[in-house]
Amino acid sequence: MQADRRRSEDEEIDWLNRMVREMFSGGCDKRPKGTATVIEQRGELILQTLEELGHNPLELPPYGPGKGGAKQAAWERLRSSPKWKRLLGDVQAERKAFEKAWGNLLAGKKIKNTAS
Repeated sequence: MQADRRRSEDEEIDWLNRMVREMFSGGCDKRPKGTATVIEQRGELILQTLEELGHNPLELPPYGPGKGGAKQAAWERLRSSPKWKRLLGDVQAERKAFEKAWGNLLAGKKIKNTAS
């Protein structure tokens, strides 16, 4: 009887260890692999828009006071885009969503401003 109890405790500990390893290795993510989050999709749409506007996302022209620059041009185009609206869902702060996606692209080094 005690051997059976010890074995079931060992099995439970093994199971818990597997679950912890899975959680910390990213294996418990419920979204299918290869599926981008909404924020990632917004970033991709910004990159596409920059390219449509003729900009290389890794060599964006410098901007200064009084100049809108590539970021402003992308925002102007996206704010009326049905794709952008669809990615916003019920988010009310459109510009804030744009700024967050832009910041993520900068942090991920997917866009870069060239030196003045």
